[in-house]
Order: sequence, then C-alpha cells, then structure tokens
Amino acid sequence: MKVVMYTLGLFVALTAGTAYATENENWAGFGPFTLNALSLTGSVEINSDCTEVWGTLTELEKMQKLAPHLGLNSPTGQKTAEHQGDVVRVAVQKRNGMMTGQFVLTTPVPYQKIQAVLAPDRGPWMRIQQWTLNSQDKKCLVDYAEAYNELWVKVVGIDGSDFIKKNRDHHMHVVLRRIKNMAEGQEPGPPQETEYLFEDAKAFPDQFKMAR
Repeated sequence: MKVVMYTLGLFVALTAGTAYATENENWAGFGPFTLNALSLTGSVEINSDCTEVWGTLTELEKMQKLAPHLGLNSPTGQKTAEHQGDVVRVAVQKRNGMMTGQFVLTTPVPYQKIQAVLAPDRGPWMRIQQWTLNSQDKKCLVDYAEAYNELWVKVVGIDGSDFIKKNRDHHMHVVLRRIKNMAEGQEPGPPQETEYLFEDAKAFPDQFKMAR
C-alpha cells in the first residue's frame, strides 16, 4: 500500500526538528511533551502490564470506549486490529458534515509497538501515530509520537497556525490519560471529557484555518 510505504519513510523526518517552547501540562504519570510545527512526542507511565495497554489499543470494543469521537468500526467485523494492514473505519462529525476515512495499521510489534496511518476518504493522508510500549517492573511506559502530513496541512489551509501547540498537546494528554485509566481497570474518563472530545473533533481543523 503506497500510503503505508510513503508515511513510514516520512515519520522520522516529521518528528525530528527543533521543538518550540511550551508549558507542558503537569499531569501525574506523564513525561515531558516535545512539540514541533507538525508533530509531537510524549509519554505516560501506566500501572499495569503492557499486555493490558496492548488490548486497550487493539481491541475494537475498547478502542470505541477510549475514543468515542472517532466513530470507529470494522468493515469486516473483526474484533481486533493488531496485524499489518488491518483497517478500522472512522466516522467523525464535523461542523460541515461527516469526515470518513480509515486507520491502517502499518508496522505492529506484538505488545511492543503500534503504528497507524489515518487516511480520510477524500484528500491526502492526515497523520501517522505511534505507541511504543516499554515494560518496566509490572508497569508499562508508553512513548507516543504523531506527525502530520505537510500536504494535508496545506490542503486544509492550517499551515503556520501552531495547531500542535494550541490543540493536539492537550488533546493527546487527554487521550493518553484515558489509555492509562482503562489499562489500570478504571473508566476512561468523566462524561464531560467525552463531550470535550466530540466538540474538539467537530471543530478541528476549521478553527485553525488561515484567512485566504
């Protein structure tokens, strides 16, 4: 698949570069986040075995609970997405309609790494995301990285808007905390957090579009 091969080559380049200064959110268990113009990295320590984290990130029912705003579903009825080439469909409500697309799993390493590309049905692929699971004394340190496709950023008209710093930094703190909560046997988060995820998904990326 061309999108997979292309994005794998770009991932290292997109997550590299000079990070700009930011006040990282001081949440318990989180490592520092590094923010770049089109990418970010961060980490969270989870008081659970990495097998629990793996299940939270690969079992469809758990993924739906983790990220309800993404409208995740399987086109083939599969219950997990953990093999290279597995596809999970996405349906996200936007201000001007529904954005549909798919997550494509690229280079999974069982219980160690998950990498996926988000490709809308229309336009270029959007972003690539990676979770690396490091087992440490009955805990799991999750290193997270994401990078946006520069072509997608230009097509939607948000280049130069600092959307990583103004939006994705907080958004991914929320998502990683939900992963932590679920892997530790808790509910992902309170109802108002779910409302935030839906509203944030609905507004992105329109709130960052530049005047033409």
